[in-house]
Amino acid sequence: MGTRVACFGPVDNSDGAARDRTSLARMTGGPDEATDVRAPDERSSEGQGRASSTTPRGPTRWGPLWWPPPWRRLLWQVPLAAALIASAANTMTALSASSFSFLCGMLPAVYLAAVTGELARVDIAEHRLPNRLVLPGLAVAVGCLVMLWIVSGRVPVTSLVAGAGMLLFFVAANLAGSMGMGDVKLAALIGFVLGLLGDVTASDASAALGFTPVLCGGILAFLTGGGAALVALARHPRRTRARIAFGPFLLVGFWGAFATASLFG
Repeated sequence: MGTRVACFGPVDNSDGAARDRTSLARMTGGPDEATDVRAPDERSSEGQGRASSTTPRGPTRWGPLWWPPPWRRLLWQVPLAAALIASAANTMTALSASSFSFLCGMLPAVYLAAVTGELARVDIAEHRLPNRLVLPGLAVAVGCLVMLWIVSGRVPVTSLVAGAGMLLFFVAANLAGSMGMGDVKLAALIGFVLGLLGDVTASDASAALGFTPVLCGGILAFLTGGGAALVALARHPRRTRARIAFGPFLLVGFWGAFATASLFG
């Protein structure tokens, strides 16, 4: 009769476990790791290539893939800026009583006309308003206020109150989560410039505008922006909130108010 020998040491079942994993992989259609004899670096490089090929490409430096390259933007931004400058010049010619008031009203308008197209493009593509485009406009507007103050001897109350009012209102909206900081800075710039129309016409009682352009610009911006939000919600009924780029609507309100300011003078 044979003798049974009891082994109390550890038993190596690695080969059996490997066979089980291989059989399970074949049954489920997965990769057969027992037959994958490539080096680890080759397998890792293949995994990275597969991940990069399936990962969707995000926005490039100049926006989404369907935006044209920078030089092609000039084909529509330059004519847009020229049309806006011509409209601003027509308004300031009808409102200003002197060449100096014409200059104070035109300088910030010319700057905003030059950057309106790019501000709208970036906000639609990336939901942001770059500081490099907004802050220089604030510097130009404040510089014109200071010049008007020094030359005329009057404090530009309308522009200061309008700019501060727009700033505070949009800061409150930002704290409530409704607006971004780019919208806050652009709204302050628009308030200063539209208020400046009231200050440059303050010397002529028959053409004094006061806060009328500021109110018109704000109402027009919220009407157009609210309409766009309703359209977005109608297209996606399951959404409870619509995220839209508000910067272009602020600019629409500004240029609508600026172009029609002479009607209220």
